[in-house]
Amino acid sequence: MAESKYTKEIALTKLMTRCSVAEKCCGDLHKKLYEWGFARADAEWIINELVRQKFVDDARYADAYVRDKSRFNGWGENKIRQMLRSKSVDKQVIEQSLLRCIDKKMADEKCYNILKNKIKSVKYDNKFQLKNKLMAFGMGRGYDFDILDKHISKLIGELK
Repeated sequence: MAESKYTKEIALTKLMTRCSVAEKCCGDLHKKLYEWGFARADAEWIINELVRQKFVDDARYADAYVRDKSRFNGWGENKIRQMLRSKSVDKQVIEQSLLRCIDKKMADEKCYNILKNKIKSVKYDNKFQLKNKLMAFGMGRGYDFDILDKHISKLIGELK
């Protein structure tokens, strides 16, 4: 690994600034520090310092991520869970954030509305094909099969 162009102190200051502007998780910071050429021990020291000074907190990050992705992107729990895991957020932290931050009723309504809008643009030859396309779309958005099946059946039942 090449030596970093920054000292630990300069990297710490740069990351403090980044964390002040937007929530970051430890996984994102590890990635950035490795891109900058820091050895594992130095990266750990910097991240531990950021955590100690409360510039970074994976639980706080996960809460913000869950709220944003469910409300604004219309993602279901499965996709949110998968994306947070890809950022190396602890499984228990993810599950607590999902419980704390997702309003089940709102998520259910969001799923229904997304499917209702999608049905307008789907090309299909029969209702079976329509159901499969909507199911694939909804699964890609991270919604559970049972919720999708309920909403898709209702929407297809309303078709003329």
